[in-house]
Amino acid sequence: MSDGRYIDPRIGSVSGEAGSQRVEHIPEKRLEELAAKAWDQVPSEGGRDTYYERPVIKPPVWKWYIPAYFVAGGAAGAAATLGAVAQSFGGEAMRPLVKRCRLIAMAGTSIGTGFLVADLGVRSKFLNMLRVFRPTSPMSVGSFILAPTAGAAAASVVLPGALGDLAGLLAGALGPGLASYTAILTSNTSVPLWAASRKALPAMYVSSAASAATSLLHLTGSSERAVTILDVAASIGELASGYAIEQEASKVERVGRPLHEGTSADLWKASKIATIVGLVLALFGGRRTKKVGAFVGLLGSVAAKFAIFRAGIASAHDPRATFEQQRASVS
Repeated sequence: MSDGRYIDPRIGSVSGEAGSQRVEHIPEKRLEELAAKAWDQVPSEGGRDTYYERPVIKPPVWKWYIPAYFVAGGAAGAAATLGAVAQSFGGEAMRPLVKRCRLIAMAGTSIGTGFLVADLGVRSKFLNMLRVFRPTSPMSVGSFILAPTAGAAAASVVLPGALGDLAGLLAGALGPGLASYTAILTSNTSVPLWAASRKALPAMYVSSAASAATSLLHLTGSSERAVTILDVAASIGELASGYAIEQEASKVERVGRPLHEGTSADLWKASKIATIVGLVLALFGGRRTKKVGAFVGLLGSVAAKFAIFRAGIASAHDPRATFEQQRASVS
């Protein structure tokens, strides 16, 4: 009998931290049936250059909660950093901006933590990730960035006076890490598209995070010139880094294909269009049209991270993408 993990209970048992994880039950197939369907010829026959057209690597099992966390956490990190800078150099005139930044940081880290826990499935797993710090693991480092940033962001809103300011500075210091570590997390994998774009991916994630944060600030009533300047710069950075990702990933045509075909390509195109529209309205629009531009720009940031996520999954499902990327790296 099997619960879907194909572990023979006579020679092994399911225990430990992941022992209670639920898996989808898949009826076992008889070896003869599998051989007849998948192993009817050796890989070299018929011009094949893969293992029976099967994926070489196991695609990530992340659900939509993870790219949603990337969006929420990135916006929170960028807002926390902007709030700390405005607090340090803006004086009393910038206090309304500081307050909005703190609220966005608190909301983003809270919502993002919820998305992360939802993907893990069990709340205690997030706490277990904080038991040990591993500097060589982007996921471990990210957990130790998210937890104190969330606490500091909440404290900056709740605590009065100097204590709130101190918490705001702490959240701001951790903000760049929160906005960027997810790019390291994804590119430090064997997923072809993510690995191929590892140089441009951090710039894209940070630019997208800053664009989302400034869009939220505009939507909540901020009209400071500094926010508009940062919004324009972030949108330009998002477009430029997106182009760099396409160039890096498309060095091997098969690896970059998900950015040009399928649902991920549709999201990718929509993100660029939305970012351009938001940029134009931010530069030339009036007060009301700038809010429309901010909303469109926010949708562009969301679509960009979901597009990268889906494109990476698609490249992992393509066995030829993995082979061709590896062959290109040694040629």
